[in-house]
Formats: sequence, C-alpha cells, structure tokens
Amino acid sequence: MGNVARCFEDLDVYQRARELTNTVYSLTRDGPFARDHALTNQIRRACLSIVSNIAEGFERGTTTEFVQFLYVAKGSCGEVRAQLHVARDQGYLSDGQYRTVLDLARHTSSMLSSFIAHIQGSGYRGEKLERPKRLARTCETTPSPAEPAQSQVHPFSRSDVHAPSGPEVGPDGRKRHIAIRERYPNAYDPWSLQDEAALAEAFHRGRSVMELAHEFGRGPNAIRSRLRKLGLVTSAAPPPSIEPGGPATGDGP
Repeated sequence: MGNVARCFEDLDVYQRARELTNTVYSLTRDGPFARDHALTNQIRRACLSIVSNIAEGFERGTTTEFVQFLYVAKGSCGEVRAQLHVARDQGYLSDGQYRTVLDLARHTSSMLSSFIAHIQGSGYRGEKLERPKRLARTCETTPSPAEPAQSQVHPFSRSDVHAPSGPEVGPDGRKRHIAIRERYPNAYDPWSLQDEAALAEAFHRGRSVMELAHEFGRGPNAIRSRLRKLGLVTSAAPPPSIEPGGPATGDGP
C-alpha cells in the first residue's frame, strides 16, 4: 500500500471509481433519469460509497481495515450495476450509454478484486503497524557506548544513508535519532521513482526547500541532495547548512 502510492488519489482503482462517479452524475443530471429522484439519489450514493470507502480504507493505515473497506466499495459497485439495469429497463438510458457505464462499473469492480488480492498477498500490514517497527529497529541499530563508533547503514535506507555515529552514539544519540524520525518521518526511507517525480514537480511549482521538507517528511539537507542528484540544482549551489540532528551532506535527514 505505502510502496504503491503516496496517497489514495494516486491509486488507479480510485481514479477509475472517480470516473464512474462522474459518469453517473452526468447521466442523472438531466432528462427522465433526473426526474426519478429515488433512483437518482440511490445510484449516486452508491457511487459515492465506492470512492469514499477506497479513500477511508487507505487512510486507516492497516491492510486489514483497507481490505474491509475495499470489499464495501466492491459491494457498492454491484449496487451501481443493479441500479443501471433498472434505469435501462425504465428507458432512462440509451443502449450506448448503458453499455458504456455498465462496462465502467464492471471494470472498477474487477480492479478492486485484483487490488484486494494483491494487498492480501503482499505481506504488508500497513503504515500504522509498520512505522513503529521501523522506529524500534532504527533504535536497535544505533551503536552502544561500549561498541566502536563505526558508521552503520540504516536497514531501511539507501547505502549512502547512515545512522548516527561518533559523538552521537549512546542514549543521547538514540534520543536524537528518534527525534529525527519524529520530525522527518521518511528521513531514512529510500527514494522511489515516484517520490523523485513528485519532488521534481513540486520544485518546478516553486516550492521552497523547507516546504518540500515538510511535504515529503525529509530533512532539508536530504531534499537539497536529492535535487542535486536529479540535476534540478547545480553542484555549485551554496552548501547546505548543518541541521540539528542531521548530517550536512548525502541523503541523511
């Protein structure tokens, strides 16, 4: 789920459900269909149920809840199809309109089934459950005072992202590491191609480094470093200042 999309709006199945909803609203806006208030309200509410349950399930943060909400959305797809049959029987839709919107509803339902199967087979439990585990494992990888102050690679980061070492090890280092994660939730997560594309788009819209840091949950230095790697800023740009709790260069916070 989290590796597929940054938000529910990015989901293909949500986009298809939104297309279905807009189509139904358009068909029920005028003519005899619009005058059948009971059927119009019912089929519109069914469409709203599809998009709303996809969105709410995604935002719940657990795979179990997401799947439950996707099944509700799939049930609402069946409701839409049944109501389209009624509309066709009453002569509210032409053959072309009927086939077009019915195929769209069937395709949305099929996409929901495939998406549910993908999520259930992925082994991913959801951000609500996985994030505390990542934070705990981050703390466990921080060297203890008795160990040599060696640079350690964070298990969920790229190879050039390092956990605190040297003077930051020990209890204070762990607290600082936790503070970094709390301030920048994605500080040690790898950059995906989708993340980089979204960063480039936001940068071209004129967003500042601090705004990008807040939006992407990563430190300003990491944002500057990634912009340089994407060729959006030159290496001759002023070097980033050292942020509290973060390295001055590389992909750290």
